[in-house]
Amino acid sequence: MWYFFEMVVLVAIAMLVAIAGSPLVKLLNKISFGKFKIPEALSVSFTLLVFLGLFAGLFFILVPLFLEQANAIASINFPGLFAHYQTEITWIEINLRKMGIMASDATLVTFIKEKAMAMADYNQLSKLGSDILAFTGSFFFNLFSVLFISWFLLYDFSVIHNFILKMVPKSYKSDTEGFLEQSRLLISRYVLGIIMDTLAVMISYAIILSVLGVKGAIVIAVLAGFLNVIPYIGPVIGVMSGIVIGLTSCISAGVFGGLDIVAIKIGLGMLAVIILDNIFYDPFIQGKSIHAHPLEIFLVIIAGEIIGGVIAMIVIILVYGVLKILVTRYLHHFPQIQKIEDQIVKY
Repeated sequence: MWYFFEMVVLVAIAMLVAIAGSPLVKLLNKISFGKFKIPEALSVSFTLLVFLGLFAGLFFILVPLFLEQANAIASINFPGLFAHYQTEITWIEINLRKMGIMASDATLVTFIKEKAMAMADYNQLSKLGSDILAFTGSFFFNLFSVLFISWFLLYDFSVIHNFILKMVPKSYKSDTEGFLEQSRLLISRYVLGIIMDTLAVMISYAIILSVLGVKGAIVIAVLAGFLNVIPYIGPVIGVMSGIVIGLTSCISAGVFGGLDIVAIKIGLGMLAVIILDNIFYDPFIQGKSIHAHPLEIFLVIIAGEIIGGVIAMIVIILVYGVLKILVTRYLHHFPQIQKIEDQIVKY
């Protein structure tokens, strides 16, 4: 079941890439040099190279930032940190001994080291290396699959469109054409809305956190911006991750005091962006692309989490919107379906 779901996700991503790239392909097809016109195959290949270049550029910009953050964490002065919080550490040690979690002659430092060594044994490191190799192979295979499917969707999009119309009875051709066009517009609006909303949230996080003087503001903004795509729980995870990154940045710089103030400052700053996103960005950028009541969306997201976890939570809203168009297009003569159409217009 999971392999089938993964294949559906790859096809869905390829369709999104094809829809996003179709305007550029159409623009390139219109360019001519006298009698010479750019072949459609070349236009499609160039479009996919543009997408690949943007992805690679984003990767090479973000990876150094995250590596810098990792180096900052590795350079933390733990003896100085433990000395500064000796009172709090002593309180933790006493309670851990009372609960029987830590031996009476052990310290918090030795306890953490023992647990870390137990977790980082040879077998675990070997498994981690195998997992990294497996992920790398799977990533490049999936990337090739998406590019391959996207190329044919962009090149033969009209052929696929006409094939679908030929497969349906004549009495349903009008409804099918309407369904395909409405679905294309829905997907385009939804994808464009997510991209613009993510960029707006990232920029807002970066500005507010930089103004507040938070170290690692760009890394926090990028990570929280991507997590914001995950409905409901994404922003919460983003705030928690932002606080952790902000605190570790301060500690790595040798600033041990006032960490509670830093955490509150980061939390309030990110909360302000979340409120701004819910009140302004979502309504004005994404608009009413799915045409669904908030309760509908919430229940659909829960269903997505049950079906396939985080990825399904992101994709299922779009799937639900397409299915809703499908139902209203082919069953619009039923009174119950007419009510749904009225709700679509309302919302």
